[in-house]
Amino acid sequence: MSTKRFEEFWKLYPNRVNKKKAKELWEKQGCDAVAETILGHLTTRVKTDEKWLKGFIIGPEVFIRGERWQDEYQEAKSKFKGYSPDTTVVDESIPSPGLLGTARYYNVATQDESGKQFTAEQITKLFYAKKAQNEGRLDSQHLLQLPESSRCHLIGIRPPF
Repeated sequence: MSTKRFEEFWKLYPNRVNKKKAKELWEKQGCDAVAETILGHLTTRVKTDEKWLKGFIIGPEVFIRGERWQDEYQEAKSKFKGYSPDTTVVDESIPSPGLLGTARYYNVATQDESGKQFTAEQITKLFYAKKAQNEGRLDSQHLLQLPESSRCHLIGIRPPF
């Protein structure tokens, strides 16, 4: 019997365990005759089945024995659609809430005298400059990179870094 169709199935199936048993069942049940249906079902199910996307995937021999390509399954809600790279562009200059909270915790300024928000890069430079100041390295490259007006923000309690 031809096992070419089984190999296509095996490459598509996401839980590749017990290949020998799965191959025997494939041949015993004559799955080559319905291979197009099985492969089409798998192509869709791998991308949309909610349980499969969460990692709950039955073994291939169970899939074949139970003719599970005939099953209906729960399509995933948008939050379960597996990994897809985030396509939104994040403005790196805007400080994240986490960075702002950390800055407040360590008493590092996040705004200039006029109330204008520092960028994420400026806040990070302030962190390093404050650390250098606390370590007595006032000639630190980070401190020297800050504009004169920002250097006055290096006041307050000594942070634990």
